[in-house]
Amino acid sequence: MLNKKCFALLLGLSVITGCSHTGDTKTETRSAKEIYQSAQTHIHKERYIAAIDDLDALESNYPYGEYADKSQLALIYAYYESHDPASALATAEHFIQMYPRHKHVDYAYYMKGLSKFSEPLEGLSKYLPMNPAERDIQPVREAFFYFAELVQRFPKSPYVNDSIRRMVYLKNSLADNEIGIAKTYYARKAYVAASKRAQTVLIDYPDTHSTEEALYILARCYKKLGMPDLETQTRDVLAHNFPNSKYL
Repeated sequence: MLNKKCFALLLGLSVITGCSHTGDTKTETRSAKEIYQSAQTHIHKERYIAAIDDLDALESNYPYGEYADKSQLALIYAYYESHDPASALATAEHFIQMYPRHKHVDYAYYMKGLSKFSEPLEGLSKYLPMNPAERDIQPVREAFFYFAELVQRFPKSPYVNDSIRRMVYLKNSLADNEIGIAKTYYARKAYVAASKRAQTVLIDYPDTHSTEEALYILARCYKKLGMPDLETQTRDVLAHNFPNSKYL
């Protein structure tokens, strides 16, 4: 819903260019304005494939016209909504290269993040049980990086607040994955490996909801490794920060 509202704003401001794609030569008789307006109509009616065809034709026939940048931004959105994140990402990157100082380049950075954004890792595991160590978390890391890049480069962008919320979400997913790996190692009695994963959560994701469990796992690992002093210290940290923790 948020994405559609943001894009509607872009259209209203006459914002929006096109990555190479096989165009529809049947639209050659229409003017650039007519093709662009047709694409907008398709987008508003959620006919994204038709919009992509129009925008493709617009770029092929009028590559340097006044609608070049507008059509590129529209194409990013149309690809994303048509469930083609790879093309949306490629088009966003192309737009950034072509128009690095464009007044709406922040939208391209935002869409790069959305194109990599995925469901939480723990949610996927409900339907596709797997060893946490075998999950591909690279898309999650990349999405976080893209959103962080937007926040850093354009702190006043209207997309910052949503990007920050998604970064929190992604960071929690990454921390959860580390906890899952730590549990797997612990179950296999690989206590050193398990402790390292717990420490990763505490060092890299200290402000996530996984911190409490990471301290618990780390304390248990120290106990198994015969390190009572470190076990006690870790338990004290857990008790201090989470006095009502179920792990105590």
